[in-house]
Amino acid sequence: MKFIAASALTFLLCLSLNALQAQTIQMPFETEWDFTDAADEHWREATVPGYVHTDLRNYNLIPDPYYADNENRVQWVSNKSWLYRTVPFILSDDILAKDHVELTFRGIDTFAEIWYNGEKMLDVNNAHRSWTIDLKEGYVDYNNVVEIRFRSPLKEGQALLEAQDHPLPGEAIRAVARKPQFHYGWDWGPKLTSSGISGAIDLRAWSGVTLDDVTFSTLSANRDSAVLEVKCFVRSDHSGTINITGNMSALVTAANPFKFSGDIQPGENVITEQIVVKRPQLWWTANLGDQPIYDVTVKVTGEVNGQALREFVKTKLGIRTIELDTSPLENGSRFRFLLNGEPVFMKGANYIPQDLFDTRVSEYDYRELLIDAQAANMNMLRVWGGGIYERDLFYDLCDSLGIMVWQDFMFACAMYPGDDDYAENVRIEAQEQVQRLSSHPCIALWCGNNENAEGWARWGWQEGLSKKEKKRIEESYTRIFDDVLPSAVSATTNVPYWASSPMLGRGDDRHQFEGDAHYWGVWHDAEPFDVFEEKVPRFMSEFGFQSFPDEFTLRTGVPQSEWDTTSSVLKVHEKHPRGFKLIDEYMLREYNQATDFREWIYKSQLVQRNGMIKGIRAHRANAECGGSLYWQLNDCWPVASWSSIDYRGRWKALHYHAEQAFAPQTMWLNEDEKGIYLTVINDTQDAFAVPGSVTVLNASGEAIRKSSIEQFKATSGITRVDLNTHSAEGEIYMIEWNDGGQTRRDVFFPNKTKTYDLPETRIITEATSRDQIVWEIKLRSESLAVDVQINIMEEGKLSDNYFTLLPGETKVITFTAERRLRQTPTVNAQYVR
Repeated sequence: MKFIAASALTFLLCLSLNALQAQTIQMPFETEWDFTDAADEHWREATVPGYVHTDLRNYNLIPDPYYADNENRVQWVSNKSWLYRTVPFILSDDILAKDHVELTFRGIDTFAEIWYNGEKMLDVNNAHRSWTIDLKEGYVDYNNVVEIRFRSPLKEGQALLEAQDHPLPGEAIRAVARKPQFHYGWDWGPKLTSSGISGAIDLRAWSGVTLDDVTFSTLSANRDSAVLEVKCFVRSDHSGTINITGNMSALVTAANPFKFSGDIQPGENVITEQIVVKRPQLWWTANLGDQPIYDVTVKVTGEVNGQALREFVKTKLGIRTIELDTSPLENGSRFRFLLNGEPVFMKGANYIPQDLFDTRVSEYDYRELLIDAQAANMNMLRVWGGGIYERDLFYDLCDSLGIMVWQDFMFACAMYPGDDDYAENVRIEAQEQVQRLSSHPCIALWCGNNENAEGWARWGWQEGLSKKEKKRIEESYTRIFDDVLPSAVSATTNVPYWASSPMLGRGDDRHQFEGDAHYWGVWHDAEPFDVFEEKVPRFMSEFGFQSFPDEFTLRTGVPQSEWDTTSSVLKVHEKHPRGFKLIDEYMLREYNQATDFREWIYKSQLVQRNGMIKGIRAHRANAECGGSLYWQLNDCWPVASWSSIDYRGRWKALHYHAEQAFAPQTMWLNEDEKGIYLTVINDTQDAFAVPGSVTVLNASGEAIRKSSIEQFKATSGITRVDLNTHSAEGEIYMIEWNDGGQTRRDVFFPNKTKTYDLPETRIITEATSRDQIVWEIKLRSESLAVDVQINIMEEGKLSDNYFTLLPGETKVITFTAERRLRQTPTVNAQYVR
């Protein structure tokens, strides 16, 4: 093991102190760690933050859990206890001169004891909150060591479950653990119930008074002024009065100074004041306005207990108001978001953690995924309650990209305990997370849980329970989701709170007209996609359909020799018990039987695209619907799932088409009992030019006639234009329009694709590049080619995919490789047959 020299550590601390020029010293605690199986104590160097599984993998002590059926081969890891410890360290004189020397762990997953120099300091039992020890207590001049003793999460969960005084419906072993719920497996994720130091570690030293945090909430805002509520979180050893001054500025806005004072007592203090910002720059979602972020410096000065005080915090904020409008309608009630007083239709998806082992998700990964979400014209992501509270970077990026966040608390698909210890643990977790995120303008909603209320009411969880047991479970639910969590939200922010998503399950006739909805009749009940047009809720917060990932991604998880739906290895990467069957059933409704597995993958993505785009369009075309969030944006490993972007960042057909379906100005063709019609959507205040004709094609792609419509400019809102004609057998309808210099196209098949006599064709491709990174790809088809998929077996992104080529048409797209390619990439193309 290595010894950290005093001079090196002191140098780091002095740098931090000089930079801040404050009484509090705060810096990352950066030292080396070792780990071992508690049973044999064979110590190896660890990566912190990190997990046991990733450390074992680094030494090839386990196979890659994401490959083949290796998930099954590493289950033993979760049943063992593990130890992590620092190499010996010392603290500088600057640190030791302070009255308090705190070491804070921002994430310990999950059941552990923290030991310091041979003394037990804390029992840890919640991965979603921080844990702090005092390093002055028991400090020695040399060989200071922090050790974390992890206990098996499975064995610990079972023990907690057996100690409950009543049953817990759902997957109870995870419900008793304040641990990321998806670690126990889901219908899109593996069961890898790991342990580890999952968050950053901070060192904070202070005496007398320290300013822990400052948060801001927008109470009201218009062009002329905004009223903000400022909360200063101060800890003190003494009583006194402190002065708080601040300054906030954005790029093109003059500084806005503020000043107030407050009395403090020994212990924790929250000083609250309202300030006025003149001529504020308001934060808007993408496509509706800019995303100005203010830099804020807050200083605390004064004299407490005879000592001069100087503390400051730097932070950021965005100014906007956010409201959840649930006002009554003639039938039910609304569910829509008002941003700066204006109703905004929310377009987006549900977000899950990007990896089971989230510590290895890079800044690049976060940035790329969220840019991809914005590129598809999304303005909201729902951070699902079975995952994690994401790191600060995620919310910073959402702030800058204009993406609002529906933030679930971390509870999903189970009934949870409500005893005093559990409730207090949750209270601390919630208070900490709400405070951490409260200044982010992207936060639009705090939601108590995912599907717990629906599960209790509709999933048979109450069967076999006594009245006493039901009462106890309901009391626990009420305590956590109607008391503890909303209280934590209202204590710090004015962002709205919603107890459970959905409020009502689809077994309740009211679910379409009140609250938000998760509609799973499509998929689970094999209902046709047309149901999406019949059952439009007030806000669709979940709906989805599975597909397989890109061939490139699938190869990283499943050997190509196992690409067969009867393969036990492939089934490890299809977690839904009826997944293959349902995909196949829906596929055969629309398309001819796939001739090989490669075509089957391709058509699975087309089927997913068809269903989700139909749903999105139905939601956008209904004036009483406030949003459309499909399940799900991304994956956490190579798997068949409901995602539109797979684990390796490859866009599926759905994501390419969501970009046009979610566009602020868009249009599409459809047919009902009245005939063919055009729907025009305009979310902006700018006029949208609608072309004067629709082209009718035959199955060969030849234009057989034009169907005229009145050319006009659509104002904001929803417009229907009837073509006053019904489709005939074999006809395909197409409309094209100009979107900022780009030609947009919607191709509509009134009948099932398999009923058309589509031609065989040859797609000619040519790839050229000047720098071997950005490749221009020209495509030309001799005949009509429907839903052309381009696949390049290299890391990178295509600018467009799954498009229709008309006979003789040339289309140019780009492929941006992640690295310089030494030779021209092979361009593979397939189309619907």
